[in-house]
Amino acid sequence: MTTGPTFGVPRYVVEAIQIDHGLMPGDIFYNYMSHASGPAPAESFNMNSVASLVAPSIYEVSLGTEWLLNRFAIGIFSTKPNSEKFGGIAELTNGCLLQVVDENDEVLVDFTAGVPITKNSDFNYMTGIDTVLDIGTGIDFVRVRFTVAEAGQDMLIGKDQRVRMVIQDDLTGIVDMRCMCQGIRLI
Repeated sequence: MTTGPTFGVPRYVVEAIQIDHGLMPGDIFYNYMSHASGPAPAESFNMNSVASLVAPSIYEVSLGTEWLLNRFAIGIFSTKPNSEKFGGIAELTNGCLLQVVDENDEVLVDFTAGVPITKNSDFNYMTGIDTVLDIGTGIDFVRVRFTVAEAGQDMLIGKDQRVRMVIQDDLTGIVDMRCMCQGIRLI
């Protein structure tokens, strides 16, 4: 039986790590989601180039160990973004999903509550106010910071679970899009 990710970790686990040696550089990680489906290599981080080849495209982080998910950092480089577009392209038809899945691809947590992200303003439902449009001349930047810990604590992700983003549209018009997961490796 698979159990889903949980918020928090028994305090003694985190305290044991901190009492033993504090957090070491190897305990903290910053991993880009990489491509897990389709014709592109697994090390492909730029979500727009692969999503133009096949939809849906799946990007994942899987550490093969238990870890605490703290934050997602999503960056979309595009021209002329606004709240009603996705990056700087038109609102998406099918959108993006952000999930935690088990080894059988069963969805354990759906961060979008079943409503895909189709435009920049949709990120605000997850993040509160942590979506910023940096607009100037040339290539602009949509910054999204979704801190899972704001729900109360970090989320415990099991060793056979993966965090993933499913992109269900062609993102060819976006210059670059990446999603990074940040957290703490437990064992």
